[in-house]
Amino acid sequence: MLIKRILGSKTSKVAKVASKFLVVFAVFFIFWAIGLNVFVKNIPMEAEDKETKTDAIVILTGGTQRFEEGLKLLANEKADKLFVSGVGEDATLPNLLLISGYVPASISSIAKNIELGYAAKSTKGNAEEVYQWVVGNDIKSIRLVTANYHMARSKIEFDRKMPDIKIILNPILPDQFRLEKWYLNPVIRKVIVSEYNKYLVTKIGFSV
Repeated sequence: MLIKRILGSKTSKVAKVASKFLVVFAVFFIFWAIGLNVFVKNIPMEAEDKETKTDAIVILTGGTQRFEEGLKLLANEKADKLFVSGVGEDATLPNLLLISGYVPASISSIAKNIELGYAAKSTKGNAEEVYQWVVGNDIKSIRLVTANYHMARSKIEFDRKMPDIKIILNPILPDQFRLEKWYLNPVIRKVIVSEYNKYLVTKIGFSV
């Protein structure tokens, strides 16, 4: 009888601890899910300012569309310089043009204004690499080109590193990336949830 009472008491304590844990987890998940919904709704679908000219265009590598967009912006004189951050160690401008499949008619005249950055391996690294470049080139404003889902985290890192630089956000909508019922597409869902978690980590002061 005593053993049953002891076991019953321990079982009751375990159940209470488990119950509290589940409540805390449920509350955490609810807030996380609400934040995710807000994050998705705030993913930009177009440039916040399509007309203003900046000192430079900055591309964060990660897709051929970003490079193509940057080239078009440079060709359309939205800036006098173009910096591509985080390219592979063997990357060259001709190679990037070949991969993107897009070569503006004015490439011969604008090529001299394109520079490649090889150091960055992360979004924080992008911000650090770009900062060194803008300081060295006396840049006061940039047009930032990256994937739309990546823009929020990029903006945090860039604002931290260069608070005095004016940044115009120029998001790219990746191929096949649709936000309508995104949660039903496993590929898009994985990208968004992963980016949201990275955004949260970056928001509280860490970098990924």
